[in-house]
Amino acid sequence: MTVLPTARHVYPVGTPGATCIRHNRLRKATAVAFALYAEFGDDLNPRLIDRITDTDMAAAAQRAGVNAPASDDTRTMVKDLLHTYATTGPSRQGGGRAARGRNPYAALAEVLDAAGADRDRGVTVLVLPPAPRS
Repeated sequence: MTVLPTARHVYPVGTPGATCIRHNRLRKATAVAFALYAEFGDDLNPRLIDRITDTDMAAAAQRAGVNAPASDDTRTMVKDLLHTYATTGPSRQGGGRAARGRNPYAALAEVLDAAGADRDRGVTVLVLPPAPRS
């Protein structure tokens, strides 16, 4: 799995610490959420997501090649991303719309905005979950 670069590799020296922490938190949450989505695929649902433990996240982080989420904020981001994948993933869409009538890109944008993604950097990151297991 390819992991997004750390804040150290994206932002110039002197960037506020809060910006770097937010970037690295989002980087880690995205990698862990991808690994969990790949593990559960179409079985992923809101009840399962709510039962994911710190141990599950640590194992997924190891598979993704990142450190385990160490804060409640990061663990919440992981679950928010998973909820987005579970409700807007490829198998839940019909005619380009999500099962609950939500555009999947708008739903993901909401999660990234809530996570504090830095969209003013002029960098676009396309975040898509892997294809579900067959």
